[in-house]
Amino acid sequence: MAAGTLLRRLAAIVLTVASLGGAAAAAELTDLPVGDQLPVRVAVATRILDIAQVMETTGQLNARVELTYRWTDSRQAFDAVKAAVSHKDYFGEAATARLRQMWTPAIDIENLSGAPRQDQLGLVIESTGAITLVRRLDATFRVSIDMSSFPFDVQTLDLDLTSNRYGQREVLLVHTEADEMHSSFAQRLQTPLWRIRALNFRNASYVGWNGEPHSRMSVSVVTERLYGQYLIRIFIPFLMLMSSTLVILWTPDTTMPLAPKGALAFTTLLALVALSFTFESNFPGSMSTGTPIAQILSIGYLYVVSVLILSMLLLNKDLAWAKRHPNIYLELSGFVRWGLPGSVFVYWSALVLRATA
Repeated sequence: MAAGTLLRRLAAIVLTVASLGGAAAAAELTDLPVGDQLPVRVAVATRILDIAQVMETTGQLNARVELTYRWTDSRQAFDAVKAAVSHKDYFGEAATARLRQMWTPAIDIENLSGAPRQDQLGLVIESTGAITLVRRLDATFRVSIDMSSFPFDVQTLDLDLTSNRYGQREVLLVHTEADEMHSSFAQRLQTPLWRIRALNFRNASYVGWNGEPHSRMSVSVVTERLYGQYLIRIFIPFLMLMSSTLVILWTPDTTMPLAPKGALAFTTLLALVALSFTFESNFPGSMSTGTPIAQILSIGYLYVVSVLILSMLLLNKDLAWAKRHPNIYLELSGFVRWGLPGSVFVYWSALVLRATA
């Protein structure tokens, strides 16, 4: 009996030691690498697969992106001859389960808004310990939008990647020539209002939660607004309003007296005010001082008021001076009817050309 009890106790001790050893080995594999492996250099490549929408009102970007992270962990190396494979592939849930058993740089997307609509993982472990993690997601990102050149603007929409868990002395995000070759963007997008012009990478550091410098990689998606798509939404309604000034200028007083012309001018001004509020509500910041569309509308206000005043003081043939100098009246009225709309149109065209240059 005593010998049996002793054997059972020894077996329990052996099992306990074995389990503790296995737990320690598992913990070691999930711990940060030490020694000459620090800082762990994580190479970042990005593919912009699609942009569904750029929401100016909320400063958000709906896009599908593919992020590729590459680093080396010698603890994950294996004998390719014994395993009969040079690399091990994992996808989906299998990749998620395998990542729980190993150390990862824990890279976060700082400006990710809410949970992704789709989030897929792919993992490749080479026999040398080289690791490639591919994350493809369809999500909404918070971005900064500058409307000062609307609708002829070019926006730089950033995706900010960082490891909040590890400082810069432990994890360093880099972008190499190989990553540059692997990075790309879609030529045709789901949204018809934008196209991607370039894809840039910018590395920086910031002070993290623990007071230590952390590495940040900003992926800048340079997008150009296709202003031709805004002809119906912006320019055609504006030009239709401005066409009322031609009615005021060219319609004889016998057909349209001064009072109806004044009413038409005031109606046009009110319609311009409504159009301005519509632009500002749909595209916040577009009506700020100095934007091309704000300048065009401001000149539109001045133009309508000028047409009304000139119709009252210069184009009215019943005025005393017009009766005394009919030839001068004809010359001035002809110049105003042609010159004023023409000069304003040329100025508007110059604003558009300067904004698109």
